[in-house]
Amino acid sequence: MSDQQNNKSGDLFSNLINTIGKEVGNVGNMAKSLLNKEQLGTQAPAINIVENGQGFEVRVAAPGMAKEMFKVGLEEGSLYISSEGLPEKKENYLVKEFEFGAFKRSFTVPETVDTTKINGKYENGMLLISLPKKAQYIKEDNKQIDIW
Repeated sequence: MSDQQNNKSGDLFSNLINTIGKEVGNVGNMAKSLLNKEQLGTQAPAINIVENGQGFEVRVAAPGMAKEMFKVGLEEGSLYISSEGLPEKKENYLVKEFEFGAFKRSFTVPETVDTTKINGKYENGMLLISLPKKAQYIKEDNKQIDIW
């Protein structure tokens, strides 16, 4: 193989790597935008965000907390979830892996969400916040077409 062919192969490979890198960066930036987390406190609860054809669901793992402990709202295009937590008891801990301390998390709400229909509930140690999509962004389920 000549040096010129090697150079062309190297350029193609470099271009491919750069293109893949840019696309991965775009996906990463989109995820960072959705998961624009702001954290206040030492132990913010773990959060999962699931998307389906109808919308998004934010799942907050918060066993042992009561629904009255949460504040959930919209502020400047972001969903925020916070809690003042519980006052810490002065105890002689031998092991301490969790606490019900103050925290605040926020996430950018995509323009596809109908903010008038956001709702939430707390059950079985999970705070579940539903963010339905606007009608024009709802994907229809795949349909089986009968052939006769």
